[in-house]
Amino acid sequence: MRTKKELLITTAIKESHECLDSAVFLGRWCDSENDIVDTIDYHYNDRKKFNKNHKYISSFYESLIPSISSALNNYHNTDYSTQYWLIIIGPWLKLYISSAWDRWECLRVAFEKYEFNRTILINSNIKTNPPNYYNEADYLYGSSHYWNHLFFSKILKAEYTDKIKIESLVCNNFSSYKTNKDSNKDTIRDLFIYSIDKTLEIFQISKKVLIFDSYFKLSDLFKVSISLKQIPRLFKEFNKTINLPDLSIHRKKFNIIHEQTNSFELFVINNIPLDIPVAYIEGYEPLKKESRAINLKYQSIFTANAHISNDLFKIFCAEKCNSGQKLVISQHGGGFHLKHSLNSHEIKISDVNIMWGVSNNNKQIGLPSQKIYYKNVKRKKTGDITIIGVEFPLYTKDHTSGIHSSATIDDYNQKVKFINNINNEIYKNIKVRPYINCGWNLKKRYIKKFGSDIISPYKSLIEAFSNSKLIICTYPETTFSEAIYSGVPTIMLFKEEYWEMETKSLEIVNMMKDAKIIFSDPIKAANHINTVWNNPYDWWDSEKTSNIRNIFINEFIGDDHRKLTKWIEFFKQLNK
Repeated sequence: MRTKKELLITTAIKESHECLDSAVFLGRWCDSENDIVDTIDYHYNDRKKFNKNHKYISSFYESLIPSISSALNNYHNTDYSTQYWLIIIGPWLKLYISSAWDRWECLRVAFEKYEFNRTILINSNIKTNPPNYYNEADYLYGSSHYWNHLFFSKILKAEYTDKIKIESLVCNNFSSYKTNKDSNKDTIRDLFIYSIDKTLEIFQISKKVLIFDSYFKLSDLFKVSISLKQIPRLFKEFNKTINLPDLSIHRKKFNIIHEQTNSFELFVINNIPLDIPVAYIEGYEPLKKESRAINLKYQSIFTANAHISNDLFKIFCAEKCNSGQKLVISQHGGGFHLKHSLNSHEIKISDVNIMWGVSNNNKQIGLPSQKIYYKNVKRKKTGDITIIGVEFPLYTKDHTSGIHSSATIDDYNQKVKFINNINNEIYKNIKVRPYINCGWNLKKRYIKKFGSDIISPYKSLIEAFSNSKLIICTYPETTFSEAIYSGVPTIMLFKEEYWEMETKSLEIVNMMKDAKIIFSDPIKAANHINTVWNNPYDWWDSEKTSNIRNIFINEFIGDDHRKLTKWIEFFKQLNK
């Protein structure tokens, strides 16, 4: 039997909050700092459901790509392949479907549990246009209460008008409204660097590999370029700000023909024409024109992350791949191989896909990480216990292994429990390095609970490493790899149930647990730190711990012996 409640509150927009004693929050994002109102448990806390939903989302996404490609060809009067459009819209489409499904499920679960009388939907004259670019969509879906309020409203109007009274409130000054538009103009410094970098192209003779957003440090990029007999370049033209046109009245002609199997799919298909970024509709022709004007004729293109977020670069790549150039994509972060990641997209669109360390399938090749290079940090007899924090967006925007939405608070509570179990004489050495605030205000929470002295004073990661006697990582991705590679004694304390991993990774996780490098229990982790604090190197340099550290490095980072030489050899052989 469902519980009766007066009001459903969907987001943190205060104008929609009233009758809190008889209201239900759809999620903890409605008030990320207080727990005074009944709040629906987040549906992805059930990881069996998460994994089951991943299969469905992936299947729907795969089936939709050809239909959207056809619709884009019809709209733009082109005849490009599905692969061409996949390079351009694939990352956004996956983001959109994942976000839409999450919001859809949040409401479904809410109406299963409660019988609501009403909800308040805000109407405003604030522009509700679709995002301009992928980056803007990424921000809005994960962090904007305003965008998510409107999206929840769409679902409520489409599916639940017979189950809840929808009250409309006109409000043109949202207290919770903010945006992150990609409308910043290029600075004088940007334009200067761009002009110098562009001028170098005039003197370019050899054009073997275009290397952009590669994660090579500048000295390594210089060496790689020289080895290829190329002038080192940053290719700043891909970061140039392009003013996109306003929405066209012809957007309604963007029509997706696709057989849907349920009401969610119908909802998505109906709303994509309204929500698809301007860059792929009105802005496509200007961006394509700009990409062709760049006129860079290299045999191959290499990147580590521009294929996700840089729309001008993606159109450039699609055009070049359509003409026969190779696209090479490298892993850009991480460590352990996760079950659900962006890697499937990278494999599909690239001619060569590079994994750090040992490749885990025959579609990839393994090379040492070009990003991780903090090695043999000077050992400290005294120093901090540095906790490398993490914070995830308020709203789920992708469907990858890891922590989503309010599970961030559960993760934070685990770290609090760890700190509370550190011996008093050691406690004063704890410094937390919070992640960028994504809406949960974890830095503020740490300060409120432990005082401002607990916050690390160091701005850069290498500074924090260099002043640490011990490092505590809180998630199994890049920072943990960097910490292990640095040589500073390191443990990882994480919510293991949220990070689904491939079989080989799980095997190494278990080996690292046995060596007391990885913990999921905060009390056991604290007890270990209490035990080894006086001389952590006795444990860190032991044969057992050293062996598994080396296994991890070889498997997920790569042996740095001849690291750069291996990359140079790879690039030289690429076009043969």
